[in-house]
Amino acid sequence: MNRTTVILVALLTPASAWAGQDQRAFDFPNHHLHNFGVSERTYEHAVAMGYRLLPAGGNVDRDSKPEYRRLGLIRNHNSHICPLRVHVRQADGRLFVTYHNFVGTTAEGLNPVALLNGIRRANGGERQRQEMNDDDLRLLKSYGAARLDITDLTMANATYAEIQKRFHTSWPLEDAQFQSCNVLCNWQSRKVVADMLKATLENIPWRNYEALFFDSLSGGPAKTANAQYGSQGTYPTASEGKLSFVKAVIEFVRDPAKTGCQRPYLAFTNIYDPLGKTLAKTWYGTGQLCCDHYYFEKGSKGAGSDLMEHGYQLGTQYANGVVPGTRQPAYVSRDETGKLVQPEAYLPADRVALDDAYTWSMRVSRKPGFDHAAFFDQHLDACGTAGIQGSWFGWYGEDAVTIQDTEGRLIYSNACQLLRAIPNWDNMRRIPVPPYGEYSPTDARTWDRKVYRSPQSYASHEVIYSWNPDSEELYVVFRRAGAVVQLRAGERPVAACFVDPWFSRTSADALPSLQYDSAQGTLRLADPAQLDRGLRVVTTATRQ
Repeated sequence: MNRTTVILVALLTPASAWAGQDQRAFDFPNHHLHNFGVSERTYEHAVAMGYRLLPAGGNVDRDSKPEYRRLGLIRNHNSHICPLRVHVRQADGRLFVTYHNFVGTTAEGLNPVALLNGIRRANGGERQRQEMNDDDLRLLKSYGAARLDITDLTMANATYAEIQKRFHTSWPLEDAQFQSCNVLCNWQSRKVVADMLKATLENIPWRNYEALFFDSLSGGPAKTANAQYGSQGTYPTASEGKLSFVKAVIEFVRDPAKTGCQRPYLAFTNIYDPLGKTLAKTWYGTGQLCCDHYYFEKGSKGAGSDLMEHGYQLGTQYANGVVPGTRQPAYVSRDETGKLVQPEAYLPADRVALDDAYTWSMRVSRKPGFDHAAFFDQHLDACGTAGIQGSWFGWYGEDAVTIQDTEGRLIYSNACQLLRAIPNWDNMRRIPVPPYGEYSPTDARTWDRKVYRSPQSYASHEVIYSWNPDSEELYVVFRRAGAVVQLRAGERPVAACFVDPWFSRTSADALPSLQYDSAQGTLRLADPAQLDRGLRVVTTATRQ
């Protein structure tokens, strides 16, 4: 094969074909892209970085490209809120509702929980707002988690302020016309749990997905004022009702005979801060509920910083203990003095995905003067922390790859994208993780809060590179002039191309812009104009 042929193969051959395997192999399910902004670009980036799964949604034609069909889908659910959202029109105070689709949709396109209660309401977002009526309020009083007595609440005296006063609510939003909020679910009622379970199991097309994500597993009121709804009894606490519901759904989806899928589903959830007190750690440690993946939603957000501020604090996502009886890093529960409390409560670090600071992508990017340098620092910090303890670097929530700052610049640069993949790729290679708190310069993975390195990866302010384990193709972002990539023994470059904003290959030949030192086995960037732009390099080790 001559050099021209190699370049053509490098530019056109999917990584999964090089690897000789289906990209939907689920040996490493935690290498996936999960956010709520699915688009064609999401698919392109998932393929480029070898992600196994992405969330269902968007208007992407999955049959348009063979590589898209290799990606499994994540079904989103919610373990926090009831089936409807409440809106108030600010001009006149009139109440409206929308119904959520997380419990599924009937064949008629209706919300199944509403239909169980004789209410015909379609699922939909803000464009499908419908004025609240007596039936909607009846469902809200049954399935919503009440904090105060609601027996006297009617459409005659129900206001948005009164609903917020009498119910546990979440996720308030406001625009020029409406205010709105979700209402937490009445998980203390056994009838609510039974109805939500029936709707979920019977109305979601389970064959279409590979994984299930439960939003907001932990948290919520301990007791609800309307726990007696349904005359079927109550759970001692709302958390126990929630656990019963989530556990039943996960047991269902992990049974291929029930879902009709080839393999058991994977179960994911988010925890705002695994270092804090959360029932999810107790449920995991006691074996009551063990998910496959937990998102560290808070990321590097600084303690006490306001959601609308740029506050972040590096070095705050480290595991703080071990899996009992081992030296494997884990998130445990400690009091203010550092003493271990609830020894049975823990999450292994290798099931947790780190992230950048919560709200940066969603809110801070919309402010003038977005601090790209600080954003990079967060990514490098999360990459090194995840790498040294065997965690993952996730895409979660509002982390859509297409987000731009107010000047039109993408906030997730090629450098940030590669930093997110590096810990995952090292985990996929099973590169040994040092014992918790026993670090040595001779470890396979090292991190000094400035440089992360392993036998296959390197990340610093100067240069970032790693070999994609699916193909052995070298991914690089040079950030400083003179930075060096150290190739592996006996390896040399044979082709290279620059990438697009999603790290997909382009036809732009990058080999002339690289300097290869055969004696040292190194690569340098000869063209300073190409700093911060990703490259994909085919070497003698790349699978063809």
